[in-house]
Amino acid sequence: MQLSRRRFLEALIVSSLFFPKKAYGIDFPFPNLEGYTEQGINTHLSSYLRKKPLLLHAWGAYCSPCMKDMPTLNTLEETVAILGLYDMAGQDVEKARASVEKIKEAQKQRSENMLLPKTSLQELNQTTLEVTRATLVFPTYYLLDESGICVHMQTGVLTEEKLKDLKSKIRSLQ
Repeated sequence: MQLSRRRFLEALIVSSLFFPKKAYGIDFPFPNLEGYTEQGINTHLSSYLRKKPLLLHAWGAYCSPCMKDMPTLNTLEETVAILGLYDMAGQDVEKARASVEKIKEAQKQRSENMLLPKTSLQELNQTTLEVTRATLVFPTYYLLDESGICVHMQTGVLTEEKLKDLKSKIRSLQ
């Protein structure tokens, strides 16, 4: 009995060394995803990188927590560029464009969106998996510096605490 308890504690210590509790403590190069603009034009994420931080919001039309966060995102527009990474969920470009337009109007969302086909979502999921040891969930927020390095990542609804932490990270990049 004593030996199995020891093995359990050893495994716990080893896993805490290799599996980060906070993925946003790790800086990693963000993939240059391919997708479509809201106008249906082919684009890459790198075309949205400017001389200031970029907040990416991974979301889908089927995600009610994502909808809940949209008014909060509007309040951040003065301090950071925001780009939605919209999951096309198997839709063709025209249907995805119509969905985004309808949701933006209903949620009063002002930020731009990049429509992501399945292949780009798989690439984003693979990157998230490699960094966090967990699959992509919606909503997920990625804060990129001007060179495309992800310096902060968080998942789930933007609670007051998460929003405060995110604003602090944004200020540190300015």
